[in-house]
Amino acid sequence: MAMVFIKQITASDGLPVEKVKNWTYSNGVPYFRFSPPLTQKIDLDENRDTFIMQMMWDTEVYMSECADELDELARYLQCLHSNTDVSS
Repeated sequence: MAMVFIKQITASDGLPVEKVKNWTYSNGVPYFRFSPPLTQKIDLDENRDTFIMQMMWDTEVYMSECADELDELARYLQCLHSNTDVSS
């Protein structure tokens, strides 16, 4: 049962993700999700340097492939920042 729970809360795709995506779009809020595919299974408590370095490299490669989405997110955040009231 614990493994099912962990799998659900760490899911990077599937029904929970689709529900959130649809909910945000229905509220006019942009949706961004960055989930790099890893070359190997990594345990949540992994602490071996070789595994951590590989995970970091996988993430670096993935993020470079998502440059357009990252630029869009940056523009959105800059827009939010420029529209905030400084006195609050």
